[in-house]
Amino acid sequence: MISVCIPLGKGSEWHDNELRLTLRSLEKHMKIPYDVFIFADPRNVPEWLQNVTIRKVKRTYPDKAKERFGGVRHYENFFDVLHKMEAMVGDPDVNEQFILFYDDTHLNRDVNKVEDLIVYVAVHKYEDFPEAYERRRGKWHKTVMAAMDILKRKGRPRWNYESHLPRFYEKSKWQELLKKYPVDEQLIPYSPSTLYINWYYDGPTVDLLRDDNYVKAGFYGERFTKDVGAFSSANKKVIEEAIDNRMFINHNDMGLSKPLKDYLFKLYPEKSKYER
Repeated sequence: MISVCIPLGKGSEWHDNELRLTLRSLEKHMKIPYDVFIFADPRNVPEWLQNVTIRKVKRTYPDKAKERFGGVRHYENFFDVLHKMEAMVGDPDVNEQFILFYDDTHLNRDVNKVEDLIVYVAVHKYEDFPEAYERRRGKWHKTVMAAMDILKRKGRPRWNYESHLPRFYEKSKWQELLKKYPVDEQLIPYSPSTLYINWYYDGPTVDLLRDDNYVKAGFYGERFTKDVGAFSSANKKVIEEAIDNRMFINHNDMGLSKPLKDYLFKLYPEKSKYER
C-alpha cells in the first residue's frame, strides 16, 4: 500500500476541477494498492469529496521569519507547503512510502508497480547556470537556493528538482531531514524536493535538459512552449501530440486553456469513487 498525499491551497479558479480530474486519473491508472489523503486549508475542503482521508492544516507562519522581515510574510505559500509536508510525515495513517501528488497533475499511463513512481526529474543542476542561481531573483529562486546552500555545506549534489511533478518519498527519511532542519527555524523556506532528493540520491532518473522526456507533458502558456517539457495547449491536436506516451500531464493557470480543459474531461469522463 502506498499513500497518495495531495496538498490543497486556498482555492481554485476552476472550482477544484483540477483535483476532480487528478482523482479520476488515479482511479483509472493506479493498478497497485493505494489510499488518498487530502491535506487541505480548512477554508477550502471541496464538499463533493468522499472515500478520502481529509486532514485540515491551518496556515501558520514562523515567528522567527516574521520577526526577521519586520512582520511581512514574504514566503507564506512556501511555508504552507512545508507545514503540509510535516503533517504528512507526522500522520500515523500515512504509509512509510508515499507520493506527494498535486491537484494540477494527472496520470496518463498505468502504474503497475511501486517502482513506476520512483521517478526523479531534474530541471537542471546548479553547475549549468551558477550565476543565474546566485542572483537569487524572486522568492522561488531564493527557496531553491536555501536548499542548495544546505546541500553545499554537506557536500551533496545540487540538482534542481522543482519540476512540479509527483514525488516518491519515505516518511522515515523526511523525519530525519525535518529533525535536522526544522521548518519553523528557517528564515527562507527550502524547496523540499531539491533538498530531499539531493540528500539521499546522487543524481536524477531523468535530466530534462539531456534526456528524452518520456515523463512529462507540461502546459504553462504559449510563451513557454520552447522550454524543455513544455507544450502548447492551443488546440486538441497539439495537446494529443504532447501527452502521447508520457506518464504525467501537468499544467498551471496560464496553460489551462479551454481546449485543455475540454480535453482533460474527455480523457477522464467517468465520475470516480472519490466524488459524491
